Amino acid sequence: MIQAALQICARAAASSRLIQVGSKLPSAVSGRACALGAAAMMWLPAFLTPALAEESPAASASSFIVELGVARTEGKFGLERKTTVDRLTAGVKWLLPRGELSVSVPMVRLDGPGNIALAGARTSSDRVGSPSRLPPFGPGAPPIGGPPASGDPVTDTETMRSESGLGDVVLSGEYYLLSSRGYGPWVSALLSVKTATGSVARGLGTGGTDVEPGISIAQPLGPVDLIAEAGYTWVGGSSDTEPLRNTTRFGAGLSMPLGADSSAYLYYEARSSAVRGVEDQRAVILGGSVAVGAGRRWRLSASLTGGLSDTAEDFSAGLRLGYQY
Repeated sequence: MIQAALQICARAAASSRLIQVGSKLPSAVSGRACALGAAAMMWLPAFLTPALAEESPAASASSFIVELGVARTEGKFGLERKTTVDRLTAGVKWLLPRGELSVSVPMVRLDGPGNIALAGARTSSDRVGSPSRLPPFGPGAPPIGGPPASGDPVTDTETMRSESGLGDVVLSGEYYLLSSRGYGPWVSALLSVKTATGSVARGLGTGGTDVEPGISIAQPLGPVDLIAEAGYTWVGGSSDTEPLRNTTRFGAGLSMPLGADSSAYLYYEARSSAVRGVEDQRAVILGGSVAVGAGRRWRLSASLTGGLSDTAEDFSAGLRLGYQY
């Protein structure tokens, strides 16, 4: 049965990017972002309908997953000084016959240059799939860095700061366009909305709402699955001195089951920069997950990310524990 095969996959505890900002980040939500958010509500009836004809009756049942994750990201992101971001993320996911809905609430600690701020694209929620169908992301989409507004690197220690508090809450949805068994592909439509809950003054957010539609494909290739994902983000917040651009991302990799209750994946992702004149980010992610405990309702996921560009993180590491009701 499909429902018996569904498992929690390794995913990022949070997906924030770092940007250099000026003196102020106004709150802004684009009209296109609002329109996409409203359109997302139209998906809900489809989520609740019976699954495709090839699904079994058991797949019509729904369940909840409660998750807690920790992650650390370090890097210079194109600057002279290192920035460290620690995240503690709590999440709830509603698994439905033809998709899932989730909310992710991060608590963030930011240590770095005074003109660095967190700017979100989306929080990648753990998605549901077969043991070999793993989502691609580690502790988060690679952060974005850029030169200070003056054009000079940050070298004065007085500009360094440490901030902590609530980050940007993210709402995510996935709809199974094609949930094939056997050798057919698994195709999903994705939608994520990053809200403006993080403090702009403390660099924990941009004060704007980002909306990212996307698509995900998993194709079995013998003992492994080919996984690919693409998305486009309408960025709702911008700096007075450095307006943020909309961004694109694309990634591909392989996932492999390591037994009935565990799996691993290797994934490459490229993401365009939200700051003009700043190099795009590239990173490689290695991760895996294993079901533990009575009834295999607990799942432990871990991931490690290494940056391949100067504007990406040096490394990110994340650990997540989830329980399915």
